[in-house]
Amino acid sequence: MAGVKNPWENISWQNTIADCDREYIIAKYGGVSEYEEQYSKAELKLSCLPEPYSGNKDSKVYCLNMNPGEAVKEFDKNESFERETKKNLAHAEGNDCYWFRRVLDSEGFPHPGLFWVYEKTRSLRKLLNERPNIFFIEYFPYHSRSGNGIQFPTDLPSYEYSNQLIEAAMKEEKHIIIMRKEDMWYDRIDGLSTYSRLIVLKNSYAGWISPGNFSYPNSKELTEEEIVEMFKKEKK
Repeated sequence: MAGVKNPWENISWQNTIADCDREYIIAKYGGVSEYEEQYSKAELKLSCLPEPYSGNKDSKVYCLNMNPGEAVKEFDKNESFERETKKNLAHAEGNDCYWFRRVLDSEGFPHPGLFWVYEKTRSLRKLLNERPNIFFIEYFPYHSRSGNGIQFPTDLPSYEYSNQLIEAAMKEEKHIIIMRKEDMWYDRIDGLSTYSRLIVLKNSYAGWISPGNFSYPNSKELTEEEIVEMFKKEKK
C-alpha cells in the first residue's frame, strides 16, 4: 500500500510499542510508565503485543472497535503468539482473523480472543455455515482491562496507518461496521458519518456482529443474501 508506512512491522516482545507512538507518549506524558500509571485503574499495559487490527485487510467488511481487551499473562513472551501477531500485523497473504485459529499457550489452552470472536460472530457463522471473512480495526491499539476511564489519544501517530486502511476501504466501497463509539470514529475519519455503506450496531455494548443487530443510518436494510455475500470467503 502506497502512502503511510506500516508502523507495526518491527513489533516483537522486545519492542511492543510502535516507534512513532513511543516518541509521542514520551513527549506528551514523560514516559511509558508514566502513561500507564495515569490510567492504572484500567490496567493499561503497553508491554503486551499490540492489536491495532486483526484479520484480512482485503475483506469486504471492516469492523471498527474501540480497544483490545485485558492483556493475558499466560501468553506473555509466548513465541507462537508472537509469530501469529507478526503475520497479522504484516498482512500476511491469506491471513484469516487469527482469533479464529487455535492460538495456544504453553499449557495448550486457547487465547481468550478466540472465545470473544466466536461469541460475537455466532449467529453470523450459522448463517454463513463458515467463518466470516472480516477485518477488525481498534481505535486504540494497546491493551487494557477496560476502555472506561482511559483518555484515548485522538492524535496517536500510528492512527494514520489505520485511517489509511479505512479510507481505502471506503474508496473501494466496502462495508464499514462501527461496533462501538461511533462519534469518536466520525471525528477521526472524514466522511464516515455519511458513508453509504455504513452499518452501526444497535446494541454496541454486546457487540454482536449479527444481522439482527445491524442498523443502516445512510442506506436501506440489507437482505440476508446480501449479508452472506458480504462476509463469505472468496474462492481461490
